[in-house]
Amino acid sequence: MIWIELYVKNAPLRKFHLQGNYVFGRSKSKCDRFALALNSPVNVVVIPLLNISGFHAVLCSINGDYQIVDGWGDSYSTNGVFVNGVKVDFAILSNRDEVKLASSDVRIIYHEEVEDILNEEKSTLQNLPEI
Repeated sequence: MIWIELYVKNAPLRKFHLQGNYVFGRSKSKCDRFALALNSPVNVVVIPLLNISGFHAVLCSINGDYQIVDGWGDSYSTNGVFVNGVKVDFAILSNRDEVKLASSDVRIIYHEEVEDILNEEKSTLQNLPEI
């Protein structure tokens, strides 16, 4: 199962099990207009921060791979999209990739398996100091 964690200002905001495509932006009306133009199921995620563009990015599934796209077509966001610290126009995501929208204020962690979080918890428990 594929899912993402969304953080705003380093606080966990929400976890999504990915189904369909996602549009991220500050303006619901701009995101909704784009969603209608896609002509496929789209989930709109509104992030009301000034450094996020009205319509900022798309997370879409193409041939079974999820990609993050800065804007769409010739229209890019003002402050960019970064994957693992590198500014991108688009990128195919891999397990545990970190996507930042505009800055470190908005982070998306991409996960390809539910087992990923279970393994992380198990590792944390195994590395606890003995008392």
